[in-house]
Amino acid sequence: MIWAAVGAVVAAAILVVAGLYVLGDLTAHAAGPTSAGPYPTYEQAESVAAPAVSSTAGGPWLAVIGFGIVSANSAFVGGANLTSVIASLNCSIAWTGTPDPTVLVPLTPNSAGSGHSAFWVVGFRNAVGAITIALVTDGVGAVLLEATGSTCESAASHLVSIGSIVDSPEAVAGANAAGGSAFLAADPNATQGWFILGGLEEVGIVTEPTWYIGDTTCTLPGSVEENGSEFNATVNGLTGDASTASNGSVNCAVSVTAPVGGLVPSFAAQALGKAI
Repeated sequence: MIWAAVGAVVAAAILVVAGLYVLGDLTAHAAGPTSAGPYPTYEQAESVAAPAVSSTAGGPWLAVIGFGIVSANSAFVGGANLTSVIASLNCSIAWTGTPDPTVLVPLTPNSAGSGHSAFWVVGFRNAVGAITIALVTDGVGAVLLEATGSTCESAASHLVSIGSIVDSPEAVAGANAAGGSAFLAADPNATQGWFILGGLEEVGIVTEPTWYIGDTTCTLPGSVEENGSEFNATVNGLTGDASTASNGSVNCAVSVTAPVGGLVPSFAAQALGKAI
């Protein structure tokens, strides 16, 4: 049961923040260095997100999940109504800015380089399992929200710190070697999503850090009438080698944004499959 709860927290965190840059109040709270440049790798983004999160009470905060999205176009996306998700997880959300905001997904140009993104989401937890979500956009870190509550914290406390991993360029290279390069060659403007999970721990069993790499022909925002193709790969977070890779079709409006619609079910299934 604990794996189902942990998986739900991870999936909910992705749905809340994947590819979303909050307008308005959040920008006023931006903090952290910008030395990583406008299109950082995951490790560079985490180094920017950590100082922004450090001012949140309850630390120290450990990075446990990360998500980057690459889109060929900027797009406005309506904020999701998360009331039912939050209620089902018994999470209490404290937003830094406006709740359920209208958001902007910024574009990342091809010149940014493989494994680099204009937008990253980094999720941190503290010793009791409270979650703080930070965004890194154009090299600037900002706190989006904090999630607390007994059930929520109990599940999140099993998320393992990301620690030392292969960075996003190496993870993407591993996925590309397993078929991603062919997919991107056929659609150089594909939307890309990269998710890192530090691992899960329960009764002494700890899963290894894992990258989940996804490419899709879907554009932002996803349309209910639009169907696309996708490529997904699971990459070992310690070696950068792909363990699984597949191609398929996806409904571009399955979730809040594309490629999240195709990635979230894959992430949840693969992470839970490894944990059980």
